[in-house]
Amino acid sequence: MNWIPQLLAISDGDLTTPEVAKHAQYLWKHTLSDPYFVDDGTSFSNLELLIRHLHVGREYMTALMDLADADGQKEFEVNGYTVRLNSNSGYQKFRPKH
Repeated sequence: MNWIPQLLAISDGDLTTPEVAKHAQYLWKHTLSDPYFVDDGTSFSNLELLIRHLHVGREYMTALMDLADADGQKEFEVNGYTVRLNSNSGYQKFRPKH
């Protein structure tokens, strides 16, 4: 994940501040477990946050996820963004069946 732009924005380009270090640790700790990555450098822990960020409806997003899961894909495009599944954390499907 490219967190540099986000970290630079925290303290006017100074990557050595305690605030930047604290936020970087937070990103590292929480992003690794998030199931959804977006190519703009963000990650999401749940579907509701993801659809809010991408400005799409829940039904549309779940249909795209179900299609990707059926085809065995680990990423798909929506509104010009690529949504990837975090397979490094053990996620195998966008919408696991419970």
